[in-house]
Amino acid sequence: MDKPLLPTDILRALGREYRHLAKEHERKRQSGATRRRVGADMARASDRIERLLSHWVSEPDLQAAWRDHLYHGAPEPDGPYFTPPPSFRGLDETGAAILLRPEPDGETLYVGGALLSRGIAPWEVEATTGEEDEVRIGGRVCREVFDASEEAVAALRALRAAPAGAEPPWQYARELFEDGLIDAEFSLTPRGRRRLREPVSPKIELERHHYCVVVADAGDARIYTLDAPDPHEPTMQRLIQVAELSHAEQRAREGEFLSEDRPSVRRGGPSVPRHGVSDRREEHRSESERRFAASVLDEAARIAERYPAGCRMIVAAEPAFLGVLRPLLKRRHQRLRHHDVRELARNLTPFKGPAIHDALADAGMLPPRGRHPLWAPRGSWGDLRE
Repeated sequence: MDKPLLPTDILRALGREYRHLAKEHERKRQSGATRRRVGADMARASDRIERLLSHWVSEPDLQAAWRDHLYHGAPEPDGPYFTPPPSFRGLDETGAAILLRPEPDGETLYVGGALLSRGIAPWEVEATTGEEDEVRIGGRVCREVFDASEEAVAALRALRAAPAGAEPPWQYARELFEDGLIDAEFSLTPRGRRRLREPVSPKIELERHHYCVVVADAGDARIYTLDAPDPHEPTMQRLIQVAELSHAEQRAREGEFLSEDRPSVRRGGPSVPRHGVSDRREEHRSESERRFAASVLDEAARIAERYPAGCRMIVAAEPAFLGVLRPLLKRRHQRLRHHDVRELARNLTPFKGPAIHDALADAGMLPPRGRHPLWAPRGSWGDLRE
């Protein structure tokens, strides 16, 4: 994919072309068709230079400095500066800001302002995942948003409906260009065509507070996410279950994964005391439990990494199992360093999402659940198993 040209890139190219033509014109001292052709090419290059200078360089002194550079090879002036336009700007399903900037070897993906990858595979806005304005980018379901003002977009829409040759609304050129809707010569980009498509999705608020909730015991674990606009106010958002893990060995009878239900091998002879021989049952159980705890935290870390700007991770576990999880949490400090990790020594696995939300809100770890005013209030603990 070609990187879009900034107005200054086009000016530099036109300056090189003009100076090359000027040298060729100097060599053609006698009149003739070739010299007239070169002179006509110089005039066309100069017209484009003046048109771009008038539209993209507003300060007269800076315009004069660019003319010296473009026509006579003087040093390039400092400015103006342009933000490279995006090919896509939007939000993923977690509310994180997504930005794609085209590069010569692909596209650069930014998530939450942080560079995530370069040269990502091509993507298609039309290849949606269920809704018309959704697109999958880098494994994330995204919705496109735009920054240009409604006045600028209305002027762009009017230009599209105007007869050929109509003068573009240059007063809006910079904001339309930096939002990726037009190129440096006011041609509509693919993102610009999507912006003018009806209906246009409204802007979505970027600021959200994100939570990743793990509820676990030695046999089961579930992971939930929650996005809330304010951590201190009731939220109508609900916990969404995104993963479930089960410890098969914990749930199986010991005889299903060990040779016998109880150690029964005895050694010795008629005159030698006989004694039981351990089959390392407890050691096996502890190691199996530790592996399950590690798999739970790895999955939780993978989900938390959806939030590059950070989230609050809440680990609510049966007290003995929390003791297994705690040292593993410390070992995963590097993966979780951007996240606020909280612990609650309580087994919430028997409960459903609303009851888990209420219990964690009572502990000050989640914003409380909002309720419609027509709903009758429910008890905090009497309905936990519903």
